[in-house]
Amino acid sequence: MPHAAETTIRQIVHDLHSTDGVHLQHLQSEEVVVEPGKAESVGAVTQLSLGEFVISVARVSTTA
Repeated sequence: MPHAAETTIRQIVHDLHSTDGVHLQHLQSEEVVVEPGKAESVGAVTQLSLGEFVISVARVSTTA
C-alpha cells in the first residue's frame, strides 16, 4: 500500500470579462493578455496583473 501519492496541480486563470483586463508575466517571457472567457496557464513563477493590482505567484515544492 503506498504511503504517499504525487499529484500535479495545474493553475489557470480566467478573465471573466473584467474592465481592466488580466495580464500574465511569466518568468523571462513576453506578457500574455488573457482573453475574456479563455483560460491561460499560470507558470511556476508568474506575475498576475488585475487592473492596478499585481500578484506574484511562485510554486513551491513541499516534498522533503
